[in-house]
Formats: sequence, structure tokens, C-alpha cells
Amino acid sequence: MSKLIKKITKSESGQAIVLVALAMVAMLGFAAIAVDVGSVALQKSNLQDAADAAALAAANDLSNPSTAKSTAVTYAGQNGMKATQNGVTKDGDTVTVTTPYNGDSTKIKVECKRTVTYTLAQILGSNNTTVTASAVAQKTTGGGGSNGSAAFGYALFSGDKTPSGALTMSGNSNITGNVHTNSSCTMSGNGTINGSVEAVSTFTASGNCSISNICQASSVSKGKNCYIGTIIQSPAPFVAMPDDFSDIIKSEADAAGTMSKQNKNISGNTTVSSPIYIKGDLTISGNTTMTFTSPIYVDGNITISGNYSYPGSCIFATGYITLSGNNNSTNNKVLIYSQKKDITISGNSAPSGVVFAPKGRITISGNSVHGRVIANTVTLSGNYDITSGSDDLKCLPGEDSIKLVN
Repeated sequence: MSKLIKKITKSESGQAIVLVALAMVAMLGFAAIAVDVGSVALQKSNLQDAADAAALAAANDLSNPSTAKSTAVTYAGQNGMKATQNGVTKDGDTVTVTTPYNGDSTKIKVECKRTVTYTLAQILGSNNTTVTASAVAQKTTGGGGSNGSAAFGYALFSGDKTPSGALTMSGNSNITGNVHTNSSCTMSGNGTINGSVEAVSTFTASGNCSISNICQASSVSKGKNCYIGTIIQSPAPFVAMPDDFSDIIKSEADAAGTMSKQNKNISGNTTVSSPIYIKGDLTISGNTTMTFTSPIYVDGNITISGNYSYPGSCIFATGYITLSGNNNSTNNKVLIYSQKKDITISGNSAPSGVVFAPKGRITISGNSVHGRVIANTVTLSGNYDITSGSDDLKCLPGEDSIKLVN
């Protein structure tokens, strides 16, 4: 009997050891899952923080897509990502930046991806996993909170959607920033666009031209000497013209003085210290220095020639605006705004800021704009440069806004 009991006891002891061993494996498996799932969750949180920070920082530079992409990669790196180039994996980390995003040049998407090596889960046969986080940021401009403010995100914008509203660029051009037309676009001569081109209708290019990023249009036709980074043959989305915000400018002019109901002519070597707020036409010629900073508000037409300087932030007319001669006030940003008519720029006027004709045509011949050109229709010819920058929109009334969006 005693031998039988010893035999049974020995058998049960062996079974217990097996059971304990199996339990240990299960416990290690659960521990591996707990440890590595926690590690993955932490990495996911870190990547999301990096993507958010990178997208928000890059949105400030959306006027230049190349700069915006570089900024995003830099900020992602400052938040733990090892990648140093857009779309290039380094040490398991990849940062991919896209702008325009879904055809919207006011948006930028940053995706952070990381290969995470498991610690304990390798005993279960799992070596690693890929963790991804992304963020989309949008920059909306001032303009009194106008619902079409996305148009101000472009260096060059033509809002007319009819065939007669086609955007025409000829001569020797150099444009820094994105271009959008709600109609078709024609580019000829020697033209360089450091950015993307969007056309709701067709895009046609001839001569020696270069588009560094994306050209999106219903159809794209180009000559053999035309370089385009990426072609998307699909209509670009329609972008609305900004709403009229002249009432904001008028309220600023009202606060600075009383409207004079007469034409005003300024000539010779003149310094003007009193605000210009008139119902009539304004003509400025000769050497004119304006020292006031309130808006120039003219219920009529404006013609400026000769040498002039203006330290304020807005030249507004309900009618035509014609600029020629030498503009000596290039250090500050100015909104040149025709509410109902056309704007013509020639000579060496070189405005800096935003040129805006929501119901008219902007014609630029042989000149430079240090900022943005936004109009119902646009015609460009001669030797001209349009160079947009991150501070162009400071002259618009209202506040800029940068936020994360879906």
C-alpha cells in the first residue's frame, strides 16, 4: 500500500510541475502583451505630439510649400522623430508631409511613422509593429473673417470661373508660392513657379517653363522644354473669392478723420501728414511722402505716379487704381484694394503686401510684387516677379488663425 501511495504522489508532483510550467508561459505571455502594448501606446502618443507640433509650425510657412515641408520635418525631429528628410525612413522613423492637402493650399498634413521593436512579445513570435500618427493643420487669414479667405493662401489667384477669366502668364516670370485659377491657365515664355499650380479647367504651357511641385488641372498640356514636378489630370477644387470687407476699412478711416467730398491732387515735393479720406478721385505725382498710417480711403479712382512712400497698411478705392513710378515704401506690407474695378501696375511701383481686386482685373506688366495677387481675373506680361512670404497678410484686417482640423 505504501508503495502505491508513493507512486501516486510522485505522479501528481510531475503533473504539478507541468502545470506550473504552462502557467509560467501564460503569465510571461500576458506580461509581454502588457509591457509591449503599453510601450506601443506610449510611442503612439509621442508620435501624435510630434505630428501635431510639426503641422502647426509648418502651417505658418504655407505660402512656400517647400519651406513648409522642411519646417514640418524639422519640428518633427525636435519632437523625437529621427527622420531628417520628407518621406525618407531613418532608423525606423518616417515623416511624410503633404501640401496642398486634398487640393487645399491652406492645409498641410504631417504623418509620423515608426517601427517599434517588441521587448517580451518576441517570445511569442512577434518581433515588431508599425505605429502611425497624423495631423492636419489649416491656416486661415484675416480679411474680416471672410468665408473665402482660402484665396489669400495663394501667391496668385484668379477667381472668375468663366472662359473669359482664364489666367494668362507670358514673358519672363518668377513666382514663389502657389497659383490657383477657377478657370483655365496659360503659361508661355520663360516662367518659373516655385510652388504648385491649380486650375479648375485646363493648363497649357509652352516655351521654357518650370513648376517645382504639383500641376493639377482637368487636362495638362506642355511643351518639351517645360518641367513639371508632378502632374494630376483632375480638375482642381473651386475656391471662393473672399467676401467684401471694405466696411472694416471704412470704419478705420472714419476713426481717423472726416470724409472730404472733392477730388484731391498732390504734386511736386510734398509731405502729407493728414489722412486721405475723400469722395472723389485721388491723383498723386512728383515726390510724395505720406506720414499718416490710417487707410487711404477713396470713394472714386486712384492714380499714383512718380516717387511715393506710405507707412500705412491700406490703399483703398471703390473704383480704378493705377500705380506707376517708384514705390519707396517696400518695408511695410500694404493692402491695395479696388472694391469694384481694375488695378493696373507698371513701372517700378513694386507693391509689397496684397493686391486685391475681387470684381476686377489686375494687370501687371514688367514689375514685381513682394506679396500676393488676388483678383477676379489676372493678366501678367513682361519681366515680373511675384514673391509671397509668411508676413504678406499682416496688412489684412482681422486675425490670422492656425488650427488642427480633421
